[in-house]
Amino acid sequence: MTEDTIHHRNRFRVLTWLSEKTALLAAAKSFYVTPALLDSLGIKSEQLVLKSDGSHEAGRHFFKPQSVDWVASHPPDPTDEYERRGVDRLRKVWLRHDRERNDDEHGAEVIATCLNTEFLTLLRIPAGSGALQKLSGWAEGQYLGEIIKSPFMSPRVLTAGPDESPLAPWALDIHTAWYRRDKQAPHVIATLVHQLAPDAQNLTRSELLIIMGIMRTRFELFDDHEIAPLMVISCFHGTRARIVQAHYDNDQLFIHKSDLVPLNSPEARQRNIPILLAYLSSQPTGDTRHIEPQAER
Repeated sequence: MTEDTIHHRNRFRVLTWLSEKTALLAAAKSFYVTPALLDSLGIKSEQLVLKSDGSHEAGRHFFKPQSVDWVASHPPDPTDEYERRGVDRLRKVWLRHDRERNDDEHGAEVIATCLNTEFLTLLRIPAGSGALQKLSGWAEGQYLGEIIKSPFMSPRVLTAGPDESPLAPWALDIHTAWYRRDKQAPHVIATLVHQLAPDAQNLTRSELLIIMGIMRTRFELFDDHEIAPLMVISCFHGTRARIVQAHYDNDQLFIHKSDLVPLNSPEARQRNIPILLAYLSSQPTGDTRHIEPQAER
């Protein structure tokens, strides 16, 4: 069997698996995905231990985070009046949020908006180097088409919870998404805004459906790759977030999920926002052109 034949068979297998599992998950009437449901779908969920030094645990990973020290070495440009005003606006947003304590309605949106400002908008030193997204090689994408195709964002797929009409408000939205600026790798990073409280142990159903939808879209756009890794920062009510990394390999979807990260106090934000920015600034790594041979796993 030629390498080209193997490649096309592998890709067909991946797309078939994702299509079948998406249909099964879409039929599940639950906001959260239990371990039993994950097992039945062939999805393996593992702990992602967030690190501040730019390292990651042993195993097959596709995102190499920057260190917190790297983030600290590129602060907003203090010589630029516009950037100083941007930093002050961020400070006021968080102060207002802390004062109002309206976590249930606005906590998730505030996290995503402030992370977006820190990563996408604020220009960093050295002067002229751009924002963190440019420094780390990412570009903001138009998420419908480039990141996820519109059928995979269907409200009928995303919202069906227990005793809920499929036409009810979505339980999740993509806030911002990024792909590699040079478009040479299929990796994607996205921030998600959830309209519900998190379950510390379990993924949300819509969270997993979005992951699979992005994976299917990117896989179709990169026809010379057999793996399309992605990382999402899920933002929840209660002003908490978590990082989820995912990739498909050999008839199984691998999920690496962090603990919930609190951002509901100045102390928590001072400690945790640099870590989230370090992961947003991750570098793509790993061989995405070939599924790992079964014998080597």
